[in-house]
Amino acid sequence: MKQGLSRRKYLLFLGSTTPLAGCPAADQTKAESADPRRGKNTTTTPADETTITQTSTSTTDWDWEGAPEPTVIVSNEGNTDYETFEAAYNDSNPGDVIGIGRGEYSLDQLKTKSLNSVDVNYDTVDKSAITVVGHSRSNSKLTFDTESSILSVPDWEFWNLTTETNGSVIGPRDGKHRESHVKSPIMDPPGYASGTDEVDGTTLSKSGLAHTVSAERTRYGIAFDRVVDAVDDLGVDNTGTEPIDAALDTALQSGTLIEFPPGEYLLEESHKVAGMDRVGIRGTGSSRRDVRLYPSEGVAIKPIDAGLGTGAVLIENMVFDELEDDETQVSLLVRTSGGTVVKNIEFLGRTPDDNSGRFSYTVGAEVTDVDGLAVFENIHVGLDTPAKPVEYPDGVEFIWGGPEHVGEVVLRNPIVHRRNSNGVRYTDGSGVLTLIGGEFVNNQNANVRFGAGNHPSKVSSATGTYIKVDQNVVTTSDALRVSGDGDDAGAIFRGINIDWGDVNGRGAITFPSFDPHGRAEFYNCVVHNVRPDTPTVWATPVSIEDDPIVFENCSFTGTGGGFIANSRPGSVIRNSCIDMPDASIRGFATENISSADCQLPAKSHLWPSATITAVKKDGRTVELSAVDSVDPDREITSHQWMINGTTHTGETISHTFELPGTYTVDLTVTNRAGDTATANSQLVVDYPSLIRNSRG
Repeated sequence: MKQGLSRRKYLLFLGSTTPLAGCPAADQTKAESADPRRGKNTTTTPADETTITQTSTSTTDWDWEGAPEPTVIVSNEGNTDYETFEAAYNDSNPGDVIGIGRGEYSLDQLKTKSLNSVDVNYDTVDKSAITVVGHSRSNSKLTFDTESSILSVPDWEFWNLTTETNGSVIGPRDGKHRESHVKSPIMDPPGYASGTDEVDGTTLSKSGLAHTVSAERTRYGIAFDRVVDAVDDLGVDNTGTEPIDAALDTALQSGTLIEFPPGEYLLEESHKVAGMDRVGIRGTGSSRRDVRLYPSEGVAIKPIDAGLGTGAVLIENMVFDELEDDETQVSLLVRTSGGTVVKNIEFLGRTPDDNSGRFSYTVGAEVTDVDGLAVFENIHVGLDTPAKPVEYPDGVEFIWGGPEHVGEVVLRNPIVHRRNSNGVRYTDGSGVLTLIGGEFVNNQNANVRFGAGNHPSKVSSATGTYIKVDQNVVTTSDALRVSGDGDDAGAIFRGINIDWGDVNGRGAITFPSFDPHGRAEFYNCVVHNVRPDTPTVWATPVSIEDDPIVFENCSFTGTGGGFIANSRPGSVIRNSCIDMPDASIRGFATENISSADCQLPAKSHLWPSATITAVKKDGRTVELSAVDSVDPDREITSHQWMINGTTHTGETISHTFELPGTYTVDLTVTNRAGDTATANSQLVVDYPSLIRNSRG
């Protein structure tokens, strides 16, 4: 809520040689001026022997030790030289030092013009290098009308005070000593809620973490305040001999990215990050398998347990090993409000049943804000060892979203093989799943299982995904199960390739009576089914009126079973190719159907992904790199950038921004097949250091 700022506001600027407007005239015969350090009045006689009378409040209790010494004071507890910002500001010079007393003071009246920085309008001031010193951190407050107004003062310094904007404290609170850097106009500096946020110089004194930001502090739009090396900075063992839990618990805090060099890291506990924001772990090896995290044998852990109230999380470029026994388990809960990126990770080892391992999912991926979005990209499992075979319902779902999911999860290029339950499942929350590319092979129950969701503006979809079932598993499997919570309708499937072998199952594409789902649309999909007693499409009746099933421009081949739509009026197969001589069609209308030259399923190539890495150089020059953009099976041939209306090309570019601000950077990568992927990131340029600790 925006604060009302109708209170009296005073500000005095120092060092001016110009007589200050509102002061007694220079030809007065006597002047009393204040010694701001001692609160004593002294007499000053100018060269022309005229005098100026000034008054000041006492400053004997001001806490200025270590801070620049003000020569002029403003206070709302007594008479001061000025009562308006405009007059004082007009007579000030760069380099002046102002003391402010108890109370609240605002910079809003100093702003002179509005600039536009891509997406953010902000105000500015004409004069630079002003220093403001408060009576004390607990009693002096400097307010900004809007958070973007921080950009007004990129080179000002503030000492011994608290800054606040729209009710959000952006300086020290609770008496903490802190040198504070604003990284984002919409986020507090991190860590204030914990006991590890006291700052002595550039060191977090309780945790021992260096409060220094590496050049590469922004990844995928997540602005980290500090990047620490797990081995060099935290001193953890990377040989797998000693557990790293104590150091990891201390280091995991808002604003911190922990980078793990190649090695093996032993964990014995789960690590909760609920309530934190902009926290991450990342491997720095050239391959995800260079960094291996694993628990002790027989232990079930969550290396990252991000419950309700968590902001953006990054997990990248590492593997989690469940070992080869039937009890050890590794699970990730990533339940965040949005902005989260989980990328290029793999699960190794033998996943147990959910009774032995105690977790019912491997990756819990949920977005708790209806407008939030999280990206899970290049998540791999089952390439080394299949999960433990179990009877339904004792398996462990691989990627799962439950009732807390109300936003959007983008799942790009997952590789999910041989799980003992659903490969991916989103059926219980109102949020949506956007599945792009990837492959699901021989997973129990259902390989892919989700419904449209009940989002106010989005529906779930899958595009370009390959699903293969050619091995009998313990529990009857579906290739694609469309299911929801009873009133979902409108899921969309494009370019899905399904290859169903000679194995028994409920159906290649199913709409079961449990978890019912209404309308669904399929475009340019290819299904090959060779099992005569397994339907190619099987849909049961639902109570939802909006329940047609539509196939358009699709191809169906093989000796498998046919197409069944029970009590689904309006269901249709149109403009498609069907070469299935033994298949019957019930409940579907057909339009423009051929049987010649039907397409066979092909393993979909994995789509490219675009990744932006920002490295700050001198001043407002930023190096932008797309080197982390990948295409798993096709070469990326083009990198195109758009910054503030200017186009750049190249894998790595350098751009100098004329003004401080928050800028949107867009990157589009194209592979040799013409497939594209885009990424955008908010880049914060040239924010100020807001608070300096006068006792540091």
